[in-house]
Amino acid sequence: MHAGDIFLKNPYSDIKPSGSLGGMFGGVIVPTLTFFDEKLKLDLKAQKMHTDFLIGNGVKSIFIMGSAGEGVCLCDEDKIKLTEKSAEFIGGRVRLLAGISQESLPRVKKLIDKIKDFPIDAFVVTLPYYFPVSSRESVKDFFKAVADYSPKPIFVYNIPCFTKVNISPESVGELSVYPNIVGVKDSHSDLAHLIKVIRMAKSANPTFKVFIGEESLVSALYGEEFDGIIPIYGNIFPSVVVKLFNGIIGRNSEDVVRMQSRLNEGKELISSADSFFAALKAYLSIRGTCSPFVLPPTRSATREQMSRIRDFYEKTEPVSEGVGVS
Repeated sequence: MHAGDIFLKNPYSDIKPSGSLGGMFGGVIVPTLTFFDEKLKLDLKAQKMHTDFLIGNGVKSIFIMGSAGEGVCLCDEDKIKLTEKSAEFIGGRVRLLAGISQESLPRVKKLIDKIKDFPIDAFVVTLPYYFPVSSRESVKDFFKAVADYSPKPIFVYNIPCFTKVNISPESVGELSVYPNIVGVKDSHSDLAHLIKVIRMAKSANPTFKVFIGEESLVSALYGEEFDGIIPIYGNIFPSVVVKLFNGIIGRNSEDVVRMQSRLNEGKELISSADSFFAALKAYLSIRGTCSPFVLPPTRSATREQMSRIRDFYEKTEPVSEGVGVS
């Protein structure tokens, strides 16, 4: 594979970034899966094993109850228990971020009240998705209201494939200076959009944290001033994503190309089941971490799908870096 296959055209490549990457919130944050047993009860043994695996392979923070964690599908009782136990399993070794996305502001506030006393470092919140927020002012008003209410720092989470609304770079820039809003996780798949988010947010507030959620575009942002990545593939290849971001920080283009190529192999896995988290759980079940179950109505990997995932596992696992806790 040639470098040109990895590095997409950056329309702002002639502009040099200022400042440094990383900081209080920085590096690799893994949006961790939530594990269930055959009765669809939380599998806390698997959750602890996976937490130790991620930390042992160099991730800086763990993000629970995001999209990969089926956060919007969990009942409140499970959200509380998962938050409590995740904080216990982490034991202060890395930072803990918790998703608080709900379908209205009052419901977001109620969830905050239920988990605010646990040692969480930040909350992460998307826009409501059933009744999409329609105006730019409404977008800003929603996040400001959450920030005003929350006793924890807030990360704005832009994921238009699920919310059906894209948070514009201009809105991110304006929110970046608002008290208690400390960063953004942007999972948009458009490179130009991500570059604008980075530049507008950092121009407005250099301390504001910008995290990239679309792992396939990380290498294309080489040379840009962003603070970290939040990749779903970190669940299976944590050391790969850590080396990828370290290559970004160290301006090591060879490592970035090599690790991006490794990471892109995950696309084959993701398309092997009905959902990306079903595919990831199936992979980890073959590794021995967990059972492959996901919450209905999403379907767990079928026998046929599991066979394809096993083929992928056997092809990638012998050369996978970071298998087991280092």
